[in-house]
Amino acid sequence: IMILTSEAQLTARQVVIWRSDLALLRHAIAIDPFDWRCLDTLGEFLLRNGYQTEATQLLERALQTVELMPLPFSPKLAVFRGKNLVLTGRVDEGCALFHQAKELYPESPLPHNNAAICDLRHQQLVPLQRKNFEIALSLAYREDQITGAAANLRAYDIWQANGYQGTFDGTLLY
Repeated sequence: IMILTSEAQLTARQVVIWRSDLALLRHAIAIDPFDWRCLDTLGEFLLRNGYQTEATQLLERALQTVELMPLPFSPKLAVFRGKNLVLTGRVDEGCALFHQAKELYPESPLPHNNAAICDLRHQQLVPLQRKNFEIALSLAYREDQITGAAANLRAYDIWQANGYQGTFDGTLLY
């Protein structure tokens, strides 16, 4: 009981110290500058909040850290690397990874979804992408995958109904 009480008190104090995700992530990176998950999470947070330069630097560091690890190629690794390449402006490289993962792991929904988004950049491929979004949705098994793939399929249908005018409002899944 004393251990639980101590942990509860420590947790309560930590909530006061870490009043924001930003402070917590910055502290975690200061402790471990090679924590690719924290680098990636903070990079995405900053990107969503308009801090493009710092976000790009952190996403690049996360990517570099992961690329130094002796990890086997997998759908999750390909999607992580592809997402970071796209977010840091290296879109062709990121899209190539999505396509490679789609071919190597046809049962994985994330590469199908992301390759479909990439292919929307090519006018001749645009009408074919509904099928790829459908495949991604049919393969999705986690709630976040189902929700994301369904949202992208709806966004595609709206975009198609508007004659493919404007930009496609979809989301990379990872």
